[in-house]
Amino acid sequence: MAESTVRTPELRPEIVFVFDLVQQLIDGRIRIPQFQRPFVWRAHQMIDLLDSINKQYPIGSLLAWETDEAIVSLDTVGPIRFSPKQQLGPPTSYLLDGHQRLSTLAGALVGEDYRSGDVSEEDALLWNIYFNASDGSFEHVVPGVRPKPHFFPMSKILDTFDFIGESRRVLEEEPEHGRLYVARIQEVARAFQNYKIPVTQMKQTGLSEAVEIFARLNSRGQSMTADQMVSALLYRQDSPQPFNLANAISESLSLLRTQGFGDIDRTLILRSLLAAIGEDIYRTDWTRLAHGRREALLNKLRDAIPRIDSALQAAVHFFKALGATTDRLLPYAMQMTVVSSFFYAQPDPSAQQLALLRRWFWVTSFATWFGGANPSRVNALVRDVMDRMAPERDHPELVTVDLTSPAVPLPRSFDMRSARTRALLLVQFSLQPRDRDGEVIARVDELVRLDGPEALGYVVSKARDRELARSPANRILRGRHGDRGQARNWLLAVAPDLRSVVWASHAIPLEAAGELQEADGSAFLKRRLQMLTALEHEFMLARGVVPPLTDKPAPTLADAADDAND
Repeated sequence: MAESTVRTPELRPEIVFVFDLVQQLIDGRIRIPQFQRPFVWRAHQMIDLLDSINKQYPIGSLLAWETDEAIVSLDTVGPIRFSPKQQLGPPTSYLLDGHQRLSTLAGALVGEDYRSGDVSEEDALLWNIYFNASDGSFEHVVPGVRPKPHFFPMSKILDTFDFIGESRRVLEEEPEHGRLYVARIQEVARAFQNYKIPVTQMKQTGLSEAVEIFARLNSRGQSMTADQMVSALLYRQDSPQPFNLANAISESLSLLRTQGFGDIDRTLILRSLLAAIGEDIYRTDWTRLAHGRREALLNKLRDAIPRIDSALQAAVHFFKALGATTDRLLPYAMQMTVVSSFFYAQPDPSAQQLALLRRWFWVTSFATWFGGANPSRVNALVRDVMDRMAPERDHPELVTVDLTSPAVPLPRSFDMRSARTRALLLVQFSLQPRDRDGEVIARVDELVRLDGPEALGYVVSKARDRELARSPANRILRGRHGDRGQARNWLLAVAPDLRSVVWASHAIPLEAAGELQEADGSAFLKRRLQMLTALEHEFMLARGVVPPLTDKPAPTLADAADDAND
């Protein structure tokens, strides 16, 4: 479809009752264009919106776009699924700003007759909102669970007969306070019936301008992710199923989730795609993208998706072979973008290339390279791994990273947000930690995924040296999900014939048994810290990493996830 010429939008402000807006959405006269991001609000944001309306607080205006163009729109809004007839008929307008608010209102206020029957349990909970007539609050109630008698379903507030029926129920089930509760419910109904929302109707503009206006509007409220912004700005309706970048990235994340890497930031996938097509991976000025480049960029991204999915899977296998079996153990999130870029460019790498990539991984992890790297250096690194490690080179190399950089010493305190702490965990887990029965702890990645930092329990609860008490020397892997006991107790209870192998698997010297039994665990922690340091040095040397120049613990930097942010 040819792009419309740029026109000055005609704006017409009006005031609309909230119930009328919801009815227009139900009737299909207001639609959500497909280039919009999906519903992303959390439960507390939905509750805040309803509470604001009840208290007659302003919730901001909406922006709707009137056009004669046939725009592909979402099949569902909240729990509402549009009928084929509604989808074919021309709506009055498309909503550019206000999707989250209007979806919340529709989802909370419409009755069962308008709801789709195939929503997930999580979505069903999201839209199942009640007014608590006892304290005046709004609450989500688990579907299938009988709410308290004084809870009024917000989905019954629009329909007069449903409202009367529910009010009678409250009177019958709450004989003592029923009248008071119904009076409060009536006040809520009046608040919603009388509430008006400013709506600006925009005309005389084309699709290209509409999506750019939409993108700029979303610099406020709950920010769009970078990929949702790019997806909106690149939106083209030249086929029955236009390419949606945000959806493609969601599908990529679904694949990663099956491998234990589903919490990777969406922006990192976008950056992997941008690297694949030779763009700046930190680009932020998307609204200034020239019209002439949009089509070319869209086609490149569409073509790159299948190969980048394969590259992401190859990156996951690479990390798992090194012991990073879940994204929560990956020292730096940005390592995913770099390694997937490598596999995108080199889908069938040589043994020499892989050896260099492995050394690069360990050096950047132990030397905390990404913690001090600016966007220019990271962009240069991506080009480095894609170009200078090419198979046609006799000797693959990297010029952006000094592989002889010494490692940073052990972190002073245990913090799983720190890349250096995660690198240490990879060293410890390479010992294959054993449970108290002597068996190797199965699915360490699952324990870390489920329990996070709590998967690593304290060994001693008291130590005169507070710095030692906070150090990684005072943490070991718990063998069981949900275990919150002190590790000292089960370590000392390990059978004598198993103690040697079990303790060694947690980097605990057997000769520290007496010190572990002492009331003050400082001596034990010093001895274990020495063992962890020696263990790390041996691990580093075997992988081509220069050990730290000093054994004095370094300040802990919570940098493992920071590199994913714009």
